[in-house]
Amino acid sequence: MKFTISSHALLESVKCVTKACVDNATNLMYAGVKIDACDGTLTMVATNGTESVRRINQAMTEEDGSAIISGRTLMSVARSLPDAAVTFEDDGNVVKISCMKAKYRLNTLDVTDFPEFPDIDESQSVTIPASVMAAMADKTCRCASRDASRPVLGGVKVAVGDGRIVMSATDSYRLVTVDAASDGEFEAIIPADALRDAVSMAQDEVAIACDERQVRMSLGGTTYITRVISGNFPDVTKLIPSGHETTLTFEPQDFADALKRVEAMAKDNPSVRVSISAEEMFVQLQSTSPTQGESTDVFVGTVDGKDQVIALNINYLKDAIAGCDGETSMELVGSMQPAIFRHYGDMNYVALLMPVRL
Repeated sequence: MKFTISSHALLESVKCVTKACVDNATNLMYAGVKIDACDGTLTMVATNGTESVRRINQAMTEEDGSAIISGRTLMSVARSLPDAAVTFEDDGNVVKISCMKAKYRLNTLDVTDFPEFPDIDESQSVTIPASVMAAMADKTCRCASRDASRPVLGGVKVAVGDGRIVMSATDSYRLVTVDAASDGEFEAIIPADALRDAVSMAQDEVAIACDERQVRMSLGGTTYITRVISGNFPDVTKLIPSGHETTLTFEPQDFADALKRVEAMAKDNPSVRVSISAEEMFVQLQSTSPTQGESTDVFVGTVDGKDQVIALNINYLKDAIAGCDGETSMELVGSMQPAIFRHYGDMNYVALLMPVRL
């Protein structure tokens, strides 16, 4: 094996595939990157048994061949190289890497032990603009559960039909659902971490296909395959209250700025008290620390309905506000009922936050 590639292309490829590597894995193949050079094409593959990533680039190949190198070591090398051509050449159980004056000799593993890249018998597929997919994933993935005992809530439900794509996530304390225009038919629960990793590599379009066990996300020269989460995802339409007694309309940046100013006292107690005045058309935020004191701040909004007071987790509140792209409404029923945030536009956004006790 002998090939030459630019250091920039090498680094971008290694960044992509090492998302599936596992450091200190019992199976050394899960810590390695398989490199295949053939007919002017360089293919890199990594897998951890659950996720698999493949990246294809053009390269100047002089001799076809394959090798497996530690992903961590390859990343360290790629990050340190100057902006110049990089040459790889195998020499028995070693790969020699040279870039200008820098030279490396890296140990390799037996390529025959590396798992085959998964093949999907796709039963559903859809293609979505990368910008839309990335924005929707950003709003939903942060709300997925980290509780391994509840795997369904660790995923994002992606459903396409009737001209819309809907993505939903919940950890049972909060819920986000976002939708935008899209053609096609598709439905799957995708692990939030895998979805986040995959869309971070997208540039133009994301083609998603799945069967009963796996989902494949194709992003130009990169292919990301992960498992589909099986189970019944909550029906989010039934969780969002249909009525409310107070509506606050506000600019997200005003709310976010006020939260920053009261956040200093939320280290010990992450709840923030939200007091809405219908008569004076303002919102007061208050954070109290049992050891440090308290902080308050006020911003202006438009209030329709009666006065309300509710306490919300400040971290969840920051995430909910960050998902709003323009003028947003906050709907309240009472202090112990969920707060609903809504923004409508090219991409519709709804976030539900469960209250904490005042």
